[in-house]
Amino acid sequence: MCSVSARSPRIFTCQTCGQEKQKTTKGPVPRECEECKPFVRHANTCVICNKTFETRKKNARYCSNACQGQTRYTGVNVPCEGCGTVIYRRQNELRNHKTHWCSTDCKVNAKKKESRRECEWCKKTFFRSVHSGGGRNWNKYCSRACYFSQKTAKSVARSERERIQKRIQKEDRKRERRKRAVEGRQKAMDARRCVRCHGRIVGGTIMTTYCSADCRHPKEMRTCKRCERKFPAYAKRSRTQCDRCVKHDHKKRSMHRKRCRVRGLPYDSKVKIDAVQKKYKGKCFWCGCKTLKKYQFIEMPLLGLCEVDDTSPTMDHVVPLMRQENTTHGHTWDNVVLSCMGCNVRKNDTLIDVELLECESPVKYIQQSRASETPNEGGESPPFLNGAQNRGLPFRGALPGKGA
Repeated sequence: MCSVSARSPRIFTCQTCGQEKQKTTKGPVPRECEECKPFVRHANTCVICNKTFETRKKNARYCSNACQGQTRYTGVNVPCEGCGTVIYRRQNELRNHKTHWCSTDCKVNAKKKESRRECEWCKKTFFRSVHSGGGRNWNKYCSRACYFSQKTAKSVARSERERIQKRIQKEDRKRERRKRAVEGRQKAMDARRCVRCHGRIVGGTIMTTYCSADCRHPKEMRTCKRCERKFPAYAKRSRTQCDRCVKHDHKKRSMHRKRCRVRGLPYDSKVKIDAVQKKYKGKCFWCGCKTLKKYQFIEMPLLGLCEVDDTSPTMDHVVPLMRQENTTHGHTWDNVVLSCMGCNVRKNDTLIDVELLECESPVKYIQQSRASETPNEGGESPPFLNGAQNRGLPFRGALPGKGA
């Protein structure tokens, strides 16, 4: 955890680099300094001073509080809504007002334009005040002559409307007949039964013979090739793993891919657990024990839990991906080895030797060092292998830089 210095409550020690840093912003004391945080920074340009700066926000507009404060005293030229004259407005005026006028006369004239109307009969433009009185037809016609002309035309169109209404009634009768036909078809569809379970079929067409996908594609119990547990699967599909193992493999691959992408390390999608087991012939690279071909879970019924066996096969990175010093070695064949679950858990993110960061292939470097030295003589085993030696598993010699 991050330790806070007693001299000042704003001084903290970075958990990654170990240096004392000063916090200048509000909020809780962070665990890591800004240089050690593995977040992506964006390069933006300040709209006031045109200075390029880096920040976590993708759409940041100002490089500092001083530039942000200058927006109160800066503005832009906008056209007048009435006459189109270019006028100067500050930023706060642009935010508070949607329309801009150069003078009061322009604003009044614009309001008069809004009160202009068009006659519904003669299509002539006339003026009506917004607050003027009158009936509901006051703003529709320019004169009484237009009003009565429109009224006469409505009486002539009434007979035409009756003829149209008769045609509509005829179409309604046709629509009713089609509706009855659809209802009969729906009754025929409701009478369908599944040929497998004899249940009622919902949806589909008249030719549909199965009620669901389970009846159309029945499932069968299979054995997972990794954990050897039973799981249901469709009979016509070549599925070999249960949902838990598929989710576990996908989570591991996505975790390695994400770490390599964040740190800028190489990633090889062909490096998988099956290929690594075949390369090292099922033997742990660290302790030399024979690993299992599949994951094996040890159940604990009293606790209602289960844990992975120590000899289950796993992929281990010689140079850990999350080490800050690692800038070269990623998820590739030169950095991935086969390890049992016990050695992988005990090793964790330990860096065995600093020279592994500079070499071209950490795996070949360790193999050459083992071949040049006598096994179990003149060297000490790494701290994470003490548990492997205590349980009687062989150790394959001293590692580079650890000899006498």
